[in-house]
Amino acid sequence: MDEGTGGDEIRTWLEEAWGRTEAAVILQHGDDGGPLAERPVLGEVFDRDGLAELRANLG
Repeated sequence: MDEGTGGDEIRTWLEEAWGRTEAAVILQHGDDGGPLAERPVLGEVFDRDGLAELRANLG
């Protein structure tokens, strides 16, 4: 029986994916804000310099 993916595995995958991200959409209300499609867009970042700044600020 599959017990699912653990939190550490998910965090590792997210860190690796974040390094390859080519665009980011910032939504209102953080992690617990409800369905993504229903949340207002606060910003969009599509350039390398902007993504590098986001990565630096979000750790």
